[in-house]
Amino acid sequence: MFEILVSDNCCHETDLLSSAIKREALLCGGVFASDEFGGRIRIAVAVSEKLKDYFLARVKDEIADYIAVEYKYEFFMKNLEFSSLENNEKVAFCSALAVFDKATDKKYILEHLLLGSEIVIDSAVAFCMPKLFDRWTEIASLIDANKFELSNGNGLIEMMRFLLKSSPNESEKINLESSNDMLVISNDIGKTKFLYPDCAESDSKVLHRIISLLPRQVMVHGKRFDFLYPLFPNVKKQETEIIV
Repeated sequence: MFEILVSDNCCHETDLLSSAIKREALLCGGVFASDEFGGRIRIAVAVSEKLKDYFLARVKDEIADYIAVEYKYEFFMKNLEFSSLENNEKVAFCSALAVFDKATDKKYILEHLLLGSEIVIDSAVAFCMPKLFDRWTEIASLIDANKFELSNGNGLIEMMRFLLKSSPNESEKINLESSNDMLVISNDIGKTKFLYPDCAESDSKVLHRIISLLPRQVMVHGKRFDFLYPLFPNVKKQETEIIV
């Protein structure tokens, strides 16, 4: 059996990383285990030696996708300040920045991400991918230099919509629903599912997740997700397209 250990700081959306690696492990007939300790997630996987190369390629792609979106999102959330924005507006704007031109970031990450029997993601990003943060810093500086113009009226929200329109869809359709005190995000064939406690603090997580999935359609079930409508004015208050 080939074994690999993946770890990262839990300040990022590690539920996405864990579920992605688990999915790949199960598809390869492997075993999966994860835990959190000292503010870190640790993911251990074992697959058949004959599937090692295929599995590593899939895991590398999933980790690159995770860094390209989650690390970029956290970077902008920490480094951009707009006093005129509500929290959900900032989450939506930074999420749109994170997914915009993801292919370029992901290509760079794949070129510099080395996988062996262990990968410590935050260390790999810090020491092997310095140009990634240089690129994001340039974007943040450009936005900061134009903060006054963007803050007038709906400038930032309109820019968010432009960024989303310019990003290729990666999902056909996802569903949002509230069930048993949980907020559920799933795709239309049930292969992707995220669960969040039904509380106000989860609104930003739900918003970030649906944008990061880049769906062509989001089917909204019930009034629990009314907080999304001001961000997406083309949405009808029925099951309909929500991502432009």
